[in-house]
Amino acid sequence: MNKFIKYCIYFVLIIISANIEAQDQGFSQFFNNPVYYNPANVGLSKGLMTRFSYRNQWPGLNNDLTSYNFSLEVSERNIPGLGGVGLIFSSSDYGMQLLSTSMIGIVTSVRIPVSQNMVSQFGAMVSYNQKKINWEYLVFSDQLDPRYGNVNPSSFVHPNAQSISFTDLNLGGVLQGKFNNITSTFGFAAHHLFQPNESFTDGSAPLPRRFVVHGDLIFDNKNSSKSVSTTKLNMKINPGFILENQAGLNKYSIGLNMLFENLYTGFWFRNEEFSFINYTSIILLAGLYIPLSKKNNMKLMYSYDLPISKFYAGSGGAHELHITLSFDDINLFSWKKDFQVYRKRGDVLECSPF
Repeated sequence: MNKFIKYCIYFVLIIISANIEAQDQGFSQFFNNPVYYNPANVGLSKGLMTRFSYRNQWPGLNNDLTSYNFSLEVSERNIPGLGGVGLIFSSSDYGMQLLSTSMIGIVTSVRIPVSQNMVSQFGAMVSYNQKKINWEYLVFSDQLDPRYGNVNPSSFVHPNAQSISFTDLNLGGVLQGKFNNITSTFGFAAHHLFQPNESFTDGSAPLPRRFVVHGDLIFDNKNSSKSVSTTKLNMKINPGFILENQAGLNKYSIGLNMLFENLYTGFWFRNEEFSFINYTSIILLAGLYIPLSKKNNMKLMYSYDLPISKFYAGSGGAHELHITLSFDDINLFSWKKDFQVYRKRGDVLECSPF
């Protein structure tokens, strides 16, 4: 494969996944980045949680795509109406920092009990976003020679703007219920509600809205009322799905994760094409559940996107690493005894996260 073809393939991949229509970066382990996909998830699980994700996409290419996501969230069950608050930071670099994006946001949610076994949350995230572009690394059509590749100078005169910044607003809602040993969660989120302008020139380039629908079930063997033996194994099964729509592109994942004692494993199908029929990759996942104490734990997960679409052949798929630290006893006002009176009779049961 000559250099010209490599340039073309890389350029097309960047168009589809990154810019032109400004597609948001996605994570294979969307279930480990709940606040990134839906602000209503902040404070859904009790205590304090910190999450960190790293994604290396298309390592088979010289200029791959790397993404980072960090969130810190804390719940509060002793103040009426409050679900939790959080902080989120996300960053992506496209090909030797050809294009880089970064976002920092503040997230909060309100918690509304529906019944003794069901709760709803509504959340909002306000964020500050910045995009940077390196004009010198861009390759334009008049630079390419059909035989020798990128050898000609370009007549394009780039604008002076090297970076742009804007504020953004995301809203979401989530409904969670717990029935015996089954926890169900269903949510919806709308991102970029006011479609901020992200043009590097004086023109208009509104950021397309992104809509997210997600749901999952957790079958928890420990909480089951039926037991074969007196000693129950720590086993959970977690099927789920996520559907995203942005700028005409539909992306979705469907599959399941399993926890057996302290070992995670997972198998997912992922689609990043305009057609619903085809799958672009299979996601294989493995991880560890590490108890730090009775109410504190750590979760480590690694996943690999195995490309099955011919279009992504040679891209190297994607590697993704995730770390979660959770501390169940830490709340916003746990140090103030005056606030410890709100938990009323019949309050919603806490649903244990996967």
